[in-house]
Amino acid sequence: MSNGIRDDRTKAVICDCLRRRYEYAGDGHIRCVRSGMVLKGRGKGKYAKTSFYINGRQYYLFYHQAVWIVCHGDFPKGEIDHIDGDRLNNRIENLRDVSSWQNMWNKLLPWRPNMETNVPGVVKEKRDGVYKTRLFGRLIFSADKYKLFHDAALCGKTYRADCAVGEP
Repeated sequence: MSNGIRDDRTKAVICDCLRRRYEYAGDGHIRCVRSGMVLKGRGKGKYAKTSFYINGRQYYLFYHQAVWIVCHGDFPKGEIDHIDGDRLNNRIENLRDVSSWQNMWNKLLPWRPNMETNVPGVVKEKRDGVYKTRLFGRLIFSADKYKLFHDAALCGKTYRADCAVGEP
């Protein structure tokens, strides 16, 4: 996920400012060193965004990027991945620097339950009543929605365990 800031000098100024002004609170938030106020994350999109001023100019970052910069001192080399899939869980233990390709794997296992089946990632075909899910880009069908979810989740957990050791 790009932050839209391409200039290395601007990135350096932002990193320096965030490191001097803020500290990690330990609960997924960052707070101002001087006042103790928590830097708020807002937004109606998928990720919370935050804004701050440097020399009268307003900058916007995703909140997880700001947490990363405060803790690590620089922008990530790749993209920031939320390990547990919760986009609002910005604890530093839940964030990792991954390639764009690795980050896409999180999208292959949906995290929110489907309204009809109440099982994450599993939908019911209206035509023949069979349940289906998408796993690693392929459609998988089954008559049992819970078995289908269990198999998909098991494959996803196995993949994540393999990726934690090294590149896929």
